[in-house]
Amino acid sequence: NEEYKTFKEGPVFSSLDLVNWEYVADVFDSYNPTWGTSGAGVWAPTVIKVGNKYNYYYSLSVGEDSNPGIGVAVSDYPYGPFAHYGKLFNSEEIGVTNSIDPFVLYDNDNLYMAFGSYGGLITIVELSEDGLTLKNGLEYQKQNKVAIAGFEIFNLDNYEGTFIFKENNKYYLLLSTGSCLSGLNSTYRVVCATSDSLFGPYIDSKGRDMFGPNRGDAVVAPSLSSAMGVGHCAVIKDDAKNYWMIYHGYDTVENSSYRSLYLDQILF
Repeated sequence: NEEYKTFKEGPVFSSLDLVNWEYVADVFDSYNPTWGTSGAGVWAPTVIKVGNKYNYYYSLSVGEDSNPGIGVAVSDYPYGPFAHYGKLFNSEEIGVTNSIDPFVLYDNDNLYMAFGSYGGLITIVELSEDGLTLKNGLEYQKQNKVAIAGFEIFNLDNYEGTFIFKENNKYYLLLSTGSCLSGLNSTYRVVCATSDSLFGPYIDSKGRDMFGPNRGDAVVAPSLSSAMGVGHCAVIKDDAKNYWMIYHGYDTVENSSYRSLYLDQILF
């Protein structure tokens, strides 16, 4: 029962095996983002190497925020220090309700961001070459953004926590759905759909697209005998070309009110 540690916003950890982690830095140790709604906190970051830089994208939001947004910071190293570029866009500017949970990836050498959450659509926009702005500007991406999942109702059956990866010429879309803030009563889980294109359509095993509730195939589901509220994943491919999914959940064995980190291998 190690005492729970408290970290600043944007803690950075390092590991050689994805099991043992060392706390090494904070992204926001010298910067307090004030461009969002009053009292907004940093949520759900994602990091990608762009050229020789490490781009850190984050949500800035409060609970039930009417206009959350996504910001970006950059470093020469994974552990910082980070130069903060502030807001990339907010929900009103990009025209997507609840613009949080960024995920950034390369596809055919172009850099894209998928984002979105409950109340809105999971949406893809293209970023500039350095990833610090939207390609061709905000207005262009607002008009040319592509929705790939979700529905415009604030419902826990909607989707968030996007992660996309490509394997064997097929795109895998992982989304989280359900409740994640209700402790051992949380229903959060990860579902999957696949496509031949980054921009969809993403179809589950029953032939359904992802523009409605209760769709997708379960990748990891809550269990009263092990962990509840299991979701918002990231996927890592190791040197042996195995895929691993990292996600959070509530440990039912310890009857914990804190979320723990979990690691499972993905099998195809």
